[in-house]
Amino acid sequence: MSIYRNLIVAGALLPLMSAASSLDIEERRVAKATQKLPDISQRYQPIVTDFIKHTPSYDSISDRQAIATGNQLWQRAINDVQQQQLDDRPLYWSRLQLRAYLKELDIVNHPEHNKGPRAIDILENTAAALVILTIKQTITMYW
Repeated sequence: MSIYRNLIVAGALLPLMSAASSLDIEERRVAKATQKLPDISQRYQPIVTDFIKHTPSYDSISDRQAIATGNQLWQRAINDVQQQQLDDRPLYWSRLQLRAYLKELDIVNHPEHNKGPRAIDILENTAAALVILTIKQTITMYW
């Protein structure tokens, strides 16, 4: 009987194991960073938590929410820099938390689709576009 129970438990864990194996090496380090560097890795946690709360399922992932979250993270990072808090690691760890969440959500719920990576691309591209825009604004302001 215990062999069958173990097989059932192992079968239930397969999607989660698949999700964990899809995480890149940086995304797998999030849990350790949360333990070792909580003030840094969780500085923007309310933004991450809000995104997760509004995307509880695969079907709820929206481009609008991904863009809004990317903007919120970026604005928070800009505010930190303006207040002379020059450590960019909170932004780094928040992005990794969101990427890991989206990958896990995608694989566990719909391994045949590819919606999670699209949201990851939107989050990443929003941040990159905002970096370029900020650099252009800074150059214009000082030149």
